[in-house]
Amino acid sequence: DATVAVSCWLQSAHPQVIRDGDEPLAALPDVPESLFAYDVVVLHDPDPAALPSGWGLLVRRFVDELGGGLLLQAGPQHTTRLLRDPQLADLATLLPATVDADAEVRLRSAGAFRTTSRALAVPPTARGHAVVALAPDAAISAQIWAALPGVWWTLPLGRLKPLGAPLLALADGDA
Repeated sequence: DATVAVSCWLQSAHPQVIRDGDEPLAALPDVPESLFAYDVVVLHDPDPAALPSGWGLLVRRFVDELGGGLLLQAGPQHTTRLLRDPQLADLATLLPATVDADAEVRLRSAGAFRTTSRALAVPPTARGHAVVALAPDAAISAQIWAALPGVWWTLPLGRLKPLGAPLLALADGDA
């Protein structure tokens, strides 16, 4: 989409690596003047040890005060530590659900390697939601979701917050 400008900062890359995007970033935006210039922040399993002190509060201000968007793509390496880190507690308050207090125990007991993926399904309450609508017709959209390969890892959630609503769930109904 020509109306969207993308800037990328890869946390694990060497500082001198050339970054991708329409407007490459030399560093993580870590002050209001730099972060507040964006509309959305996408975090993909970030390492909390590499995020600056106070960054969680900065992102919370970005969302709460400016209406910025936040997407946290949970992942198996760092997400559980990120959500427990007191320096980044403000990030966890922005999520639509709490994380299962026993998430790490449940993840370890499930094993590190999966032999099959797990199918996703759109819950009845989310059918027709623009984020999960893969076709104009909800029934066709559900068929498309059923045909997709599924996921290999999930983060166990606790409870939904009062305004939280699940847009996708494991098709087998397990948490």
